[in-house]
Amino acid sequence: MEIDTVRHVLRRFRELEKERRTWEAQWQEIIELMLPNKGKWSEESHNKGTKKHGNIVDSTALYALRILAAGMHGGLSSPARPWFRFSLKDKELENAEGIGKWLQDTQERVHAVLSGSNFYPTVHAHYAELLQPLVQRVF
Repeated sequence: MEIDTVRHVLRRFRELEKERRTWEAQWQEIIELMLPNKGKWSEESHNKGTKKHGNIVDSTALYALRILAAGMHGGLSSPARPWFRFSLKDKELENAEGIGKWLQDTQERVHAVLSGSNFYPTVHAHYAELLQPLVQRVF
């Protein structure tokens, strides 16, 4: 039975890989136009010291991508304000002695750790990568 499951998973994986390959050329084109320093799809695309932004003729899409990513960053995960809160489903338990304070202290520590790490620059870059296809379609 385990062998059948493994075979099924491997077969499904190969099918999904095949499906993905049909999109890779389009993804590569989007990356070359929007974020040329990101995305390595093959061994040939590794940095060989050449300029990667030669296909960009108009920076409108790049500018729109930056604005949209900044808006998402500020709205979803702003470093300037708390954007998540720790709580319990059971509000009675949350109001019990010490539990609410522990949740608040832990939340503040997590905010401090995120602020002291590279989370915010990284998440901003991820928003830009997520938005590439959308901005590419518009422009």
